[in-house]
Amino acid sequence: GSVVGSLEAFEALAAELGVVVVHSEDEFVDAIELLLRTGGLPGPRLGVISHSGGLKDLVMDYASRLGIAFPALEDTTLAKVSGLLGTGSSVGNPLDTGFPGLTNPDLYRQCVEAVAADPNVDVVLVQEELPRSTAKPREEKYLRQLSQQATNGDLGKPVGAMSLVSYSLTDHARAVRDELDGIFVLQEASRALSVITKAGRAAKPAKHAERRAPHPDLTAIR
Repeated sequence: GSVVGSLEAFEALAAELGVVVVHSEDEFVDAIELLLRTGGLPGPRLGVISHSGGLKDLVMDYASRLGIAFPALEDTTLAKVSGLLGTGSSVGNPLDTGFPGLTNPDLYRQCVEAVAADPNVDVVLVQEELPRSTAKPREEKYLRQLSQQATNGDLGKPVGAMSLVSYSLTDHARAVRDELDGIFVLQEASRALSVITKAGRAAKPAKHAERRAPHPDLTAIR
């Protein structure tokens, strides 16, 4: 401990240099996935889209515990999404597309594009997980659609998927992942929120950090 010094001092230096600090091996794996796939985030403001009101509530609970505030969507975004989802839908950020989004891939695609176009959002995170077998055609279809949106330049912002819980990957899941260009895929909602927020906050280090050379050891974990 006397050699390493205080965690507070290290995290302050890391923040100054724009280094992402994580606190578990699982977060470390997700941070690598996120940064390799995006090259870095423009900021921490998350736009979240789910198929489930239950997950939406869980995400809001996780965010409260982590000190994360979701930005409000512009009125034009809310009006567009309301028109897509129909009367009675509860729209906002996080956005629950419910049964319409779960069963209509074109409608879901438009919802993703609407949230990504909102000027208050830096990163888009959707509920989806890698299919463990061919018995999950909807999941694979939606992930491939998201990948196509990203690679076509339809979104203009980093976009990725999160699973509800952590799970092991099968050979089929790995094969699908290898074909999903342009997006990141993270596991477990609370961890995904934490890693994205940390990476987004590290995107804008203090101005005076530009005048000093980064420590080589810190550069290695950027």
